[in-house]
Amino acid sequence: MVRRVVVFLIAGLAVAPALPALASPEGVVAAALVSEENYRHILDDMLYTHAGDDRSVFGADHDPARTNIYNLFASYGLNVELEPFDFLEVTLYNVVATKVGVTDPTVEYVIGAHYDSFSFYDEAPGADDDASGVALVLEAARVLSTYPSDYTIRFIAFDAEEVGAGGSLAYVDSHSTDDIRGMISADMVAWNGDGASNVSIFGLAESDPHKSAVGDAVYTYGRTVTPFVSGPSRGGDHYSFELGGFQACLLIEKAGNPNYHTPFDNVDEPNYIDYEFAANNTRSVVGFLVDHAGVHVTMPDADYDDDGDVDQDDFDVFSTCYSGSGNPHDTGCELFDFDGDGDVDCDDSNVFEVLWTGPGDPPVFWPCIILPPEAAGGGCRCLVVMPPEHGLPLALRLAGDPDDPAVWCLGLSEDLYVQDDGRLGTTPVYQTYDQWGTVLICENEIVPVASYRVWCDYGQGGSPIPSAEVTANTTVWGDTVGPYRVGIGWLPPDGSVDIPDVVAILDRFRSLPDAPPLHQVDLIALGLGCRPDRSVDIIDASMAVDGFRGFSYADSTLGNCPGPCE
Repeated sequence: MVRRVVVFLIAGLAVAPALPALASPEGVVAAALVSEENYRHILDDMLYTHAGDDRSVFGADHDPARTNIYNLFASYGLNVELEPFDFLEVTLYNVVATKVGVTDPTVEYVIGAHYDSFSFYDEAPGADDDASGVALVLEAARVLSTYPSDYTIRFIAFDAEEVGAGGSLAYVDSHSTDDIRGMISADMVAWNGDGASNVSIFGLAESDPHKSAVGDAVYTYGRTVTPFVSGPSRGGDHYSFELGGFQACLLIEKAGNPNYHTPFDNVDEPNYIDYEFAANNTRSVVGFLVDHAGVHVTMPDADYDDDGDVDQDDFDVFSTCYSGSGNPHDTGCELFDFDGDGDVDCDDSNVFEVLWTGPGDPPVFWPCIILPPEAAGGGCRCLVVMPPEHGLPLALRLAGDPDDPAVWCLGLSEDLYVQDDGRLGTTPVYQTYDQWGTVLICENEIVPVASYRVWCDYGQGGSPIPSAEVTANTTVWGDTVGPYRVGIGWLPPDGSVDIPDVVAILDRFRSLPDAPPLHQVDLIALGLGCRPDRSVDIIDASMAVDGFRGFSYADSTLGNCPGPCE
């Protein structure tokens, strides 16, 4: 991207996320057909984005990348042309693929990105700037190429953006009389540095209606992506269109990419390119084009039993066909692989919801809304777990962090499940959020200064589907509270063992109103091994004194309290 250092945010300008719009069924289906795997293939294998590659205007990989772009457009059945323009006494080319509208072909929408990369002295792979945008344009073209559209769509890979936006300026000059209703420049859409999945949409005030419509599409079809519609940016291919009198905008990740305009802007950099984020940005553009260019997406068939509707009977079969991302679907489930990627997953579930005819609303497909529990160290010897708040039955599973030498073995040989009384066992117990409530786990396996992983198993029998996991850490041995604050009470454990920890135990023993919760001060029980006994007595106070004296859990005066993996 050229001139990235221009002022994006003008003083006093209100910058706000776009408001959601109603999704069209055709837009939802088309967005679901975007393949993250195919996007990755294009970016990694077709655009010369590895360390040492050079796609700058005079770089060794510039022309081979252009050839691959041309051939990919052609493989989608689009009409492709190399449109020449002069630059520094040489001829360069924009790659223009056209999908001609069937209702009014004179009305056009343009989605573009630049295939040249920045170079000063070093190689210029330009994986994010802007092969990421080119991959977006190519994947959008693949998805939409098989469907008729009311208006013409031009998919363009511009050249020479990094040296003055030469390609887009030349294109606008030669197409100045075209009826272009909106142009999107996808420039840097694959770096998600803070993990917030935010994109900015820049353009002149004259482009406000178009910017707003693109923001709506991002909010509607971009899944986890949040759009921020902002003011002008005079660097980039979109600005060439605005200078030509057309409404246009720049779709770009939030600023701060540390590899911008360096040789490190390559796909080999660890944890650099966020393919899911880029695919979601692609879904946003696809949804926009479906709704505004009038793409007539063929709705897939989900009527498994051929009874003329898509209802509970079909949903029951669809549910049994779920295989999850990357897992091949079973024989007979091909009907539900709507996006043709070889598995039946949440992308296909999104399509099924659109195809549902009733009666009533489509059932919730629980594998696609699975959530992790909340978990926290309740003290030295306890974990507090809160299941997700919805009505689906789930089992709570616990394991030791494999990098923690004290508990690495937990869950290695057999799964540990929380029982309905908060104890641990090997039998999964499925209950809803209302049945679980807040779960307190205080068993022999819970030891001080240890790191645990907790997650949910959804689905009884069969193959459970695990949620994302969360981590909970127990406090040091004897650390029951932090300082006491008048009007607030005891603060949470503060990482050290001192006199207030002993006083807090005695407060609980005396049942004082400001005493800390039981699970923070119930350390151990004489005669029950090293397991808390859900009561507070002098033994707990004695153990806190041991912690204050520097004894570890295993070396306390009670003795015989090793961790489960020691």
